[in-house]
Amino acid sequence: VVKSAAKTADQVTVWSRRYPNIAPRFLGDCINDINYDEDQYLPTQEAQYRRPGEFLETVLTSRIVRNMPLFAWATVLQKGLFGDLIAAHGDKSSPGLMATWCSNAYTTDFFSGDHSSAPTKTMMMCTAASKRQMDLVVAPRICCDSNTVVFEEPTY
Repeated sequence: VVKSAAKTADQVTVWSRRYPNIAPRFLGDCINDINYDEDQYLPTQEAQYRRPGEFLETVLTSRIVRNMPLFAWATVLQKGLFGDLIAAHGDKSSPGLMATWCSNAYTTDFFSGDHSSAPTKTMMMCTAASKRQMDLVVAPRICCDSNTVVFEEPTY
């Protein structure tokens, strides 16, 4: 919805009470491409001759991951996948934003947070934010009147 709104509205702001969990559909591409955009990858996914292990959904349904304690899997992701993305691509890139948002989500819920099986559609939101097509505000509460929205104690 956000991605569609960003294509037509002058300005789009998404409010979240906590950092969103972001999940890229294509792991290797997200790690290697500073301009990662699933809108560009999805139409050609069949032509890419991808191996099953290149899809996040395949990794998540493997017996190894399925039987691993959730906190261990989340920690592996945080230290292994997200740790180097900001250094490699910068904090304003799509992979960099994904790493920042997921790392912030992880710090508040590292024992039970499932930071991998969030719908992969959230990566579309991350891509839109990295392209400045939308803004994300993370704040626990908002106050609204007829013309104004105030985000209380924003953290992002």
